[in-house]
Amino acid sequence: MPDMKSFQKSLKDLYGSVNKNLTPEYIYGYLTRTAGYLFRNIVRNITREEDLIKPISWLVAFASKYDIDIQESFISRYPEACPYCIEKPCVCFKTDKQPLVHKYAHQKEKELSEKYLRILNSKTLITFDYATSIIATVYPNNEIIWRYAGPWYHFAKLQEEIAELHEAMSGVFKGEKDKRAIAGEITDVLAWLLGIWHIKFQTISFDEEFKSYYRTGCPVCKEEKVCTCQPYSSRSSGLVDFKILSKIKQGLEDLHTQIPKDYKKDVKELIESVSLAIEKQNQPLAEASVKEISTKLQTIPPAITGINSTLNIINNLRNLMEPLMRILGYS
Repeated sequence: MPDMKSFQKSLKDLYGSVNKNLTPEYIYGYLTRTAGYLFRNIVRNITREEDLIKPISWLVAFASKYDIDIQESFISRYPEACPYCIEKPCVCFKTDKQPLVHKYAHQKEKELSEKYLRILNSKTLITFDYATSIIATVYPNNEIIWRYAGPWYHFAKLQEEIAELHEAMSGVFKGEKDKRAIAGEITDVLAWLLGIWHIKFQTISFDEEFKSYYRTGCPVCKEEKVCTCQPYSSRSSGLVDFKILSKIKQGLEDLHTQIPKDYKKDVKELIESVSLAIEKQNQPLAEASVKEISTKLQTIPPAITGINSTLNIINNLRNLMEPLMRILGYS
């Protein structure tokens, strides 16, 4: 099983030529975008493995932008112990982020360094699954809070860490901090993301899913070795794609020419709704139209779909609708 360092290298090989021309702000923007859609899907209870793989991938890309080794950063900050109370499991809620037995800050740092060196000397393979197990065992209370109070606390903390990452980035830009400040915040963001993975996908290996997601190269442009995506070319994850909506409009127009007279009026109304949404680039109108079309396609009698050409049009429409319905949380 590849370690975290190997996964970071594989992403750098795949996206390095693209990412070198991107600003840190661009990469940070996609981290926040994918983290936002992750939260939305968790609230809708439609979370998929790729919803976590995406923000973690952008986080890794952000680390590579600053030549930060994400594996080294993680294990030095979380050497099978909480970096504040230096315990496993964490007792910060009892001690106000202090060790159980008083230690001066430099003594606490020395103990964490010793724990870190023990892990290195043990030749432990530092995989994402191993990192996930650390977060799960050091912070078991996070899962309890999630189970009984929902994901709100977890995402408030994640958003706080993402905000601190931006602050660290700003400090480096102004020359007030060095990249170690960024490394620390990247690690904290990763910890909260891996915590979500443990809670949502306890029986699934992150490493295997990560490897599967990139098995054939870039999942957007489909290039196996070096991504050729242009900036802002990632797939839509939260908004209706109006190019797909235009294809749906054409499909409805084709359907209108073949469907019996009794059903033409409804199809014409759907065409009008879609046309207006496209003309105005209106997201709420587009979402309502997508839902209406999906509902109407389910009500067309089997006798009509027995006509091959009509059946082909309807099947094509359903295929076009599927990604839009998934984005909107209807499937």
